[in-house]
Amino acid sequence: RPTLGETSRVVLQLSRTELLEPQEAAELQRAPQAEDAPRRAALEREAEAAASAAARQLGEERRVAAEAEAEAELARAEAEAADLPSELHEAAEAGDAGRVQVLLEGGADPALRHVRYGFRVPYDVAKTREVRNAFRKARAELPERWDWAAAHVPQGLTEQEEADREERERAKAREKKKKAEKARKERRKQEEAERAAAAALLVEATAGADLAALSASIEKAQGVGCDGAELERARERLAALQFEATDPAAIARREREKRAAAAEARLNRLTGGAQ
Repeated sequence: RPTLGETSRVVLQLSRTELLEPQEAAELQRAPQAEDAPRRAALEREAEAAASAAARQLGEERRVAAEAEAEAELARAEAEAADLPSELHEAAEAGDAGRVQVLLEGGADPALRHVRYGFRVPYDVAKTREVRNAFRKARAELPERWDWAAAHVPQGLTEQEEADREERERAKAREKKKKAEKARKERRKQEEAERAAAAALLVEATAGADLAALSASIEKAQGVGCDGAELERARERLAALQFEATDPAAIARREREKRAAAAEARLNRLTGGAQ
């Protein structure tokens, strides 16, 4: 393979031969040496530029050819990879633990990577714990058959270990359910206590004449789910108090009652002083 220097020299020589027409070559030979020097220098510069351009073109052609060869090699590799067995990948992705077990027992390679699955191993495309456990059980039963580390399959799982793990999970589920039930009972107890307190406050407010206190107690009772009958009586009492607060006759009656109560109080004080 010629070097860049050799390529430049050859192109320069060829350029000199191609650029000089026969008539120009004859005139050049007849011209005095001193007068011919500038023309020769110009021709040499042109030849050097042509050689450099040719070298760049040659390098670009080689680069394009190398890229094309690499792409073709990649396409061949992908085509070969696409023809590889994919049943184990398909079963793992579909969550079919039984099919995975049958394939592994039948000789399917768990370390095989497939182009359609991003060059991942079957274990990495598994979506369920049952499928992953099928791989682990196969590793426990066939520890020397495959490169399980390359297959990304963790420590093998025997049937006894799986049974123990399932029992632990069931016990954990029972404990979780027990705690949830206890929390529900405590929550119900607290809600009942809140309803009882709100109901007592509602009865007390219904018996009084404080409009603001009765309105607040009704809102509280509604929030905690108090008895409908008690709420209905409280609403009726609230409506009556609201009417009395705006009815002129009721307002005048309250004023008379206040004055009568004040007069009675003064009379009691006078009577008590006289005694």
